[in-house]
Amino acid sequence: MLVQVICVSAPKNGLNITMSNEPNNKSPWMEITLERQLSEERDFAESVPVTKKYGILCGHRMGSNLLSETLYLTGVMGDPMEFYNKRWLAKFRAKYGAQYQSFQDFYRFIQSRRTSPNGVFGYNLKVDQFRNIIPNQFGDAKVGQLILRDTERFVFLRRRDKLDQAISAYIGKVKDTFRIPAEANVDEIHKLVEDVPFAPAQINNILGDCIMFDKAWEAFLQKTEKPVLEVYYEDLTADFEGVIEKVVAFVVSDQEFSLPEQPTAKVSSPKNLELKEQFLRYISPQAHLSL
Repeated sequence: MLVQVICVSAPKNGLNITMSNEPNNKSPWMEITLERQLSEERDFAESVPVTKKYGILCGHRMGSNLLSETLYLTGVMGDPMEFYNKRWLAKFRAKYGAQYQSFQDFYRFIQSRRTSPNGVFGYNLKVDQFRNIIPNQFGDAKVGQLILRDTERFVFLRRRDKLDQAISAYIGKVKDTFRIPAEANVDEIHKLVEDVPFAPAQINNILGDCIMFDKAWEAFLQKTEKPVLEVYYEDLTADFEGVIEKVVAFVVSDQEFSLPEQPTAKVSSPKNLELKEQFLRYISPQAHLSL
């Protein structure tokens, strides 16, 4: 594979975002990113037939936005974003109305806009979206199965440290610190999350979901005969270039592409470690962290 490493950055609108530390204040970046991901400016210039389809199967808070945004910026991997995210779908419905109410119409429309010039179309799918959001949005419990059947190969994105994942997801739910782009002021994000309270029951419930969702995709992929590439969040962050090259090769083989800079910010802060330590002490007072 021929890989050219260049600086390709995510779109920036020159926004000057300032966040206060008032109680209950949340990050504005999720809403900003959702609008960007809906914009026609993100569409590929021409509509081409789909010749390859792949799906990123994952859970929450395991680098799926980093992976999806990077693959989009290569220009050869389609735009494998969360088309079935509830908040994104709400914005899509508000913009386009009822004309794409049926799944087939929606699916054709998305493919016409987000298939890269080489004919590659991809998506990013969570278990809760598959089980709940897709049937509720399109009125058919079989739609999720149709999506998986229509997919030729899968990237299975996982995270080894499930407690870190759960803590990150909990903070995200409290402060909406999802999809933070590289342009964001990470110091402001860290200040924003300082007042996140310790809530062991909520963290425990999220941890259970993280484990359940991971095992659900694992069970499905153990049964499929389609090609599967397993990728871990920890490897993606430790060897960004190597993992992206591996994923691109898995889908489009020897296609030449440009490796972009990382388009998202890593926002883990001392608060994450603080909550993790509190949780471990809560469930096992004798527990000691070796970090």
